[in-house]
Amino acid sequence: MIDDANDIASLEPSPDAGLDAQRAATTLRETLQELPTAQRTALGLTKIEDLSLAEASRRSGMTVGALKVATHRAMHALRRRFGAGE
Repeated sequence: MIDDANDIASLEPSPDAGLDAQRAATTLRETLQELPTAQRTALGLTKIEDLSLAEASRRSGMTVGALKVATHRAMHALRRRFGAGE
């Protein structure tokens, strides 16, 4: 039984959580900037702007196949950098 409001976990993020989120965002921005231009473009159009491959192809001038390869390589680089999907 909860007798005291202090027993309830705070819904507010801790100061450390905020700092961790800022660091993660900075690392993500830096990692994205390190990607080759084609990978950055493909990732931005297909994952961030959520365009179809056909629309991303028209906007970027890349073929659909090139977009698929560039997006795959960009996602692989991000997973490798952040240790996900291993």
